[in-house]
Amino acid sequence: MYSNRKKTLSFIASFLITCSMVTPVYAKDTSLVQGIGAESSTSNLSKLKKSQWPSESETDSSSQTAPQPEAETYESSSNVQAIKDAANATDRIIVKYKDSTLKVSALSSAINAQVEEVKELPALSSKVFKLTQNSKLLQVIDELKKDPNVLYAEPDFKLLTPEIVKEQASQKTQSKAALKPETFNTTKAVSPNDPLYPKQWYLHNTGQKVDVPTNEPYATPGIDIHAPEAWEITQGSSDVTIAVITAGTEITNPDLIDNIWTNPNEDPSTDNDDDNNGYPNDIHGWDFAHHDNTLFDGDDYVADFRSTFYSQFIAASMNNEYGTIGVAPKVKLMPLKVFSGQGGYLSDAIEAIYYAEANGAKIAFLSWLLPNYSQELYEAVSNSKMLFVVGAGVQNADYLPMYPKAYHTDNVLSVNSVDHTGQFPSYGTVGKVNVDVAAPGLSLTVKGAQVQAGYGAEIHKYAGLNNAEYKAIYNGIGFETLPIVDGLDPKQSQDMFNQAMKFLDDYEPSKNVKVLFVQDDKFDPWASAEEDPLVATYKDLLDKAGYPESQIDVFTPADITENGPDLSTMQSHDIVIWATGTKFGAVQELITETDRTNLTAYLNGGGRLMITGPDSIDYIQSTYFVHDMLHLRDLGDGTNSDIALGVPSTIYDNHRYQMNYFSVSTTNVASNDPSITKVNLASPSDFYTYEGEDAAAALAAGTAGLVMSEFPSMDAAAVRKRIMNSGTSLSSLLNMNASGKMINAFRALTSNDIPGTPLHDSTVTKKLDANVGESDDVYTLDLSAGESLTATLTGDAGTDFDLYLYDSTASTVKSKKGILAKSESDSSTESITYTVTATGTYYINVRAHQGAGSYTLHLNSSNQAGTFQDTDNSLIYNGQWSTANSTTGTFRQINAAGSVEFGFRGNQIEWIGTKNQNQGIADVYIDGNKVASPSLYSKAVLYEQTLFKQSLSNGHHTIKIVWTGQSDPSITNSAYSYINVDAFRATTLMRANDPSAVFNGPWGSAFSESYSRGEQRFTQTKDSSVVYTISGSAVTLLVNTGKDRGKADIYIDDQHIANVDLYSPTTTYQVPVFTTALSKGKHTLKVVNSGIKNDKSTGTLITIDSLHFVD
Repeated sequence: MYSNRKKTLSFIASFLITCSMVTPVYAKDTSLVQGIGAESSTSNLSKLKKSQWPSESETDSSSQTAPQPEAETYESSSNVQAIKDAANATDRIIVKYKDSTLKVSALSSAINAQVEEVKELPALSSKVFKLTQNSKLLQVIDELKKDPNVLYAEPDFKLLTPEIVKEQASQKTQSKAALKPETFNTTKAVSPNDPLYPKQWYLHNTGQKVDVPTNEPYATPGIDIHAPEAWEITQGSSDVTIAVITAGTEITNPDLIDNIWTNPNEDPSTDNDDDNNGYPNDIHGWDFAHHDNTLFDGDDYVADFRSTFYSQFIAASMNNEYGTIGVAPKVKLMPLKVFSGQGGYLSDAIEAIYYAEANGAKIAFLSWLLPNYSQELYEAVSNSKMLFVVGAGVQNADYLPMYPKAYHTDNVLSVNSVDHTGQFPSYGTVGKVNVDVAAPGLSLTVKGAQVQAGYGAEIHKYAGLNNAEYKAIYNGIGFETLPIVDGLDPKQSQDMFNQAMKFLDDYEPSKNVKVLFVQDDKFDPWASAEEDPLVATYKDLLDKAGYPESQIDVFTPADITENGPDLSTMQSHDIVIWATGTKFGAVQELITETDRTNLTAYLNGGGRLMITGPDSIDYIQSTYFVHDMLHLRDLGDGTNSDIALGVPSTIYDNHRYQMNYFSVSTTNVASNDPSITKVNLASPSDFYTYEGEDAAAALAAGTAGLVMSEFPSMDAAAVRKRIMNSGTSLSSLLNMNASGKMINAFRALTSNDIPGTPLHDSTVTKKLDANVGESDDVYTLDLSAGESLTATLTGDAGTDFDLYLYDSTASTVKSKKGILAKSESDSSTESITYTVTATGTYYINVRAHQGAGSYTLHLNSSNQAGTFQDTDNSLIYNGQWSTANSTTGTFRQINAAGSVEFGFRGNQIEWIGTKNQNQGIADVYIDGNKVASPSLYSKAVLYEQTLFKQSLSNGHHTIKIVWTGQSDPSITNSAYSYINVDAFRATTLMRANDPSAVFNGPWGSAFSESYSRGEQRFTQTKDSSVVYTISGSAVTLLVNTGKDRGKADIYIDDQHIANVDLYSPTTTYQVPVFTTALSKGKHTLKVVNSGIKNDKSTGTLITIDSLHFVD
């Protein structure tokens, strides 16, 4: 049974979950062959146009539809606040100045006295400060916000690891289904020699038995990510680097050593910062928590041990006769450590994100979450080209959104989990908005770091300057827990105890050795026996070991919070046995601070100590007593076997003990000094079993690595969408994440069937051959309601290629199901025009009906940058909208339930409308997420007003305006609550500080809401320049003019085009000063400060606000 204690590592999956097992079924539209039958049937149709294919049955008798569990809200408000408070438990602040050159001394004297500078975040023009003693976080932040030099200030939040919220499983059931043979392929496409691969059901599920006790011991065939089939296409590329932004990674691990990223600009033979990036000798990454290049720290075993698991899930090597295999065994891993044993700070994670981006990482795996909004993290993520892969969070991600997923940028993939039967776990995270897709996440076999871990240890420290010789035994199992049942040695508990006492006792038992037994098990209020069973058990063990009751004293603290015996009491005994019992669920330390001080003095004085019990060192893992006296590192709870084997050359050499399975709460430890402490009891298994949505996210990160290896030009948003669209549909997931799917690595790599390849350009040229099975190409499009799509196809002479448009319900082009439009002439000249009625994902299929050769596909969407009036067909109205007149034309309005939706491509949207006394409040949704609720009320009639404006990531978006029926709160008894639309204006802007920009000479940054993207760059130095790489048919340069502005020279592709004057008598924002048409392809636009001004200007300052370009 799961303990409610907050553990940082769990080694086994749930085996006492009491719910009935849920066996998922594939939705009938996920079969590899749809409605046609076997592949031979498909070949019989090859001579027919798709329109001639027979109709398909809407039902399938071979599978059953399972009842669907509803998404639930698990988190109480108190739990939510507790989670947020954990992140707020910080003593550091991130501050962003309005002027990036300011120092801490520029702050007010009152603030300056309360903080001290820790470091800079140059990429964000920010600084990190630590509170001085007695300063209060929120008060200092409030004062900082009042400072005119500060743009914003926020806590440097503590990062949260995705602790699983354990709850009693609910009695949800689903009907089982017979899976059709073609639904999955159990034939191994690849047969690796890695010894633990047969246990990796999550890569290739043949129905093997899982390695943890469970009500359903065998996996369901086909519930996997189809890795062997994917590896036939690619095993990953060394050109793809995945940044592991979590704790440390054992880079010398045999399963990882060949896949660790190496900085080509650092010389490992020196300790210098050869590449001048501020991180000396960052050969294989960086430790941002300790500010060095040590990526696997002994003092951080619990964190680094787990992080090594993540790295192995992602990219453990294949065919090296060792351990397991990662999803992408040939990609590179960039270990970036942001956690120490004391946790991690947000600023370190942000710094790691910028490091990863600067050093070429394409994917960032994050094991941490943030329940609080952070502007700094938002800027780091939204400005990044990397794909961020994260675990989903807590049990309802829509109720308690977790960042970075909750920023709703299109480069964050959020992952929840399923088990080996495809069941959604009782404690899993649900979220139709904030969770994208699932991956296997329970009972995952992994090799782990090269560390001797176990359940017990023997400590022997010889006399030194500050201590006499002392000995100690740590037993995390508890002697009283070993079962005494038929078929087992009834003396095994006694044997284990005897060996420990022999190690401790330098005397003969007849020498009247005095033993103090500390019964620290006082958190069982229902105990009714006259003597606690724990005391009786140990008295019996001692008696049989030769220590009669007359030599034993018992000390029982009055309460769990009370201290144990004082030092003098312990010193009057030869051996102290401190037992914490087996009443699982301790929520605080059992060995108190006073106890630890006394035990330290007792040992240093030459004492002999035994500590026993599964909970004994909980919550004190990082203390001096555990770390420097016992020399132990806590690796977390759990067992992956019911056997404890004696470690060679220890007191238990050649001994074997049977444990109870409830030893799930047994703490695993390692030695931090093998010359003093040796692990003496360990599992016979050479692997671990891990669970959690963080592990599921690691599998997703590996899948993303495969996709980027196969499609190197695909951007982060396209990879995320592809992984979501290509997954295997499971009935257990329909209400649990946005896609209702589990990751399928094989389908994510195929381009000749859905989900196809996202189109980055409006024109693509490729080849097809109808005679050799390469007869289909599939392309993915995201379209919004109202968009008009035109697709045209041309092909080589003698070919007959056809064109099809599928809707989002389609799962394969080997079927006619889902076809919206088609063009099937007897040549390869085809054309489709379609007006989208519902926002979603669509698929273009080019099919070779006859012949072989090249084709060119051209797509055009009507909704590019521009202004779209209320009468435009691209605006999709729902409800009874009426037309009203204005001084400049018309607008539409509604005073009842209704909405208007508009899809566009760009990175900025503006809603233009009318304000008057009859208008109320509207809800604004961007890409399905509510972002604003502006009031349209005004006493005066105002036409063509900007009602809403927002900058977005560049790409495809949807804006939806919804009637709320609410009036402006300043108005009482209003009879109307109209909303209206005059137009939508979509633009594509490149911000002044775009990552592609190359600045030469001194440039400053300024921040204001008046700037189109919130920031401008400026310089007053002659010949300072900036170069932007752009593409499109036209570009416009926007600047902010003023009375101190000079003139700038404009170059296109290094050719001088114009000299523009930025002077104006008053400051004016977002002024277009230069526009030019461009030929197809990439170009450069260069802006140079000429050092010249007109006579009216007071200076030669030039500014860059943004660039507006037309695709």
